[in-house]
Amino acid sequence: MNCYPRLLINLPSIKDNTDYVVKTCGRNKIKITGVTKSFCGAPPLAAEMLRGGIEVLADARIANLRLLRKSFPKAKLMLLRITMPGEAAETVAICDRSVNSELATIEQLNTLAGQAGKKHGIILMVDMGDLREGLWPDDVLAAALSVEGLPHVELIGLATNFGCFGGVLPDATNTGAFARLAMQVEEGIKRPLEVISIGGTTCLELAQSGQLHPKINDLRIGEAISVGTSASQHGAPISGMHQNGFRLLAELVEIQDKPSVPIGQIGPDAFGNIPHFADKGIMRRGVLAIGKQDTSFDLLRPIDENIEILGGSSDHMICDLTSCGEYHVGDVVEFEVGWSAMLHLMTSPYVEKEYLK
Repeated sequence: MNCYPRLLINLPSIKDNTDYVVKTCGRNKIKITGVTKSFCGAPPLAAEMLRGGIEVLADARIANLRLLRKSFPKAKLMLLRITMPGEAAETVAICDRSVNSELATIEQLNTLAGQAGKKHGIILMVDMGDLREGLWPDDVLAAALSVEGLPHVELIGLATNFGCFGGVLPDATNTGAFARLAMQVEEGIKRPLEVISIGGTTCLELAQSGQLHPKINDLRIGEAISVGTSASQHGAPISGMHQNGFRLLAELVEIQDKPSVPIGQIGPDAFGNIPHFADKGIMRRGVLAIGKQDTSFDLLRPIDENIEILGGSSDHMICDLTSCGEYHVGDVVEFEVGWSAMLHLMTSPYVEKEYLK
């Protein structure tokens, strides 16, 4: 018996998207770090990334990395979020490398690595203007020199991020400045860095077209591999990639003819927003057993183009079925899934996951 809501995960699409990114960026000598955070480090998906040629898996949560380490003992793992001091010991135990911006935390990692008889890789995160996280460029060289003096960690690279908090898009100017900063660090520490990394999917077009500075040799990618789109381009499909990696199935639990405008004084909804409604007369309204506790509705698109998502609550999605063919209670409605919707669906324990081979 099928359980709903259910997320169908197309593993061949993930493998194909990985192949495409690895090969197209590889022509410009850029490696791909596979970001697994949006699907909670699920081993079946991570396995497709590894099969597609990715050498390093990166995640923002230790719980996901713990799962990946158990599933792939020999894989290179990277903590993608700035290391929490409270998780420093487990970071050293599980991860080969981590991104950092605070010297006190790096010193803690050094001590713990020494106690464990390990050498832990450090990638300094640099803020090139998106204002999410990272050292300001003026402070990077001094930080690099400080890390060089620690015996149980190794400075293996620099990383920066675009298109997340501030929405700053990558271009020849800001990526070039980052590359030149990396060269200054190399000159200061008198050796080459292994990793000069930028992220995320918003950087893919520059990497594929050869517009990046040749010093940049790593790209951190998650969205393009999983759903074949770019959030910085309003979720636009990326040419040459599959967008069918994920499909949501949700069950209709009610179909009723009701007014299109609520009756009574309108106040905030369950999430504190004031809803607005167009008067379309009597409407055939379908209620689906999936809600905002499970996912965001913004990047869900009904396969049946005649269905309109009206909104919902924590437990239910309300749809307009007026212009559709015949639907019945118990029927299943299918949706295309964008990146942010997929992230929430994979995180929700109330959504069944089915892997398609």
